[in-house]
Amino acid sequence: MKECNKCKETLPIDNFYVKNQKASNGKTYKYTEGHCKQCQSFVKKAYLYNITYAEAKELYENNDSCAICGISVDLSNGVIDHCHTTNEVRGLL
Repeated sequence: MKECNKCKETLPIDNFYVKNQKASNGKTYKYTEGHCKQCQSFVKKAYLYNITYAEAKELYENNDSCAICGISVDLSNGVIDHCHTTNEVRGLL
């Protein structure tokens, strides 16, 4: 079990990405990321669309319908709809 640096939840270790780090002595060590996989996803989306982590998380947690048609769907894997000119986020598809 490990605590996520972002959401502060204690989660099983397989909810974290494992990375390899090469030390100066030539040995390779494995370590887990500080953020859980879900928080890491929000961090990446926030960076891509120039929004805050909290805004990215809110988009996915507080929307249950498509921004275009309004049909209620599972948006846990939704795509962020944005303007390519202004990069303004419009919602999830």
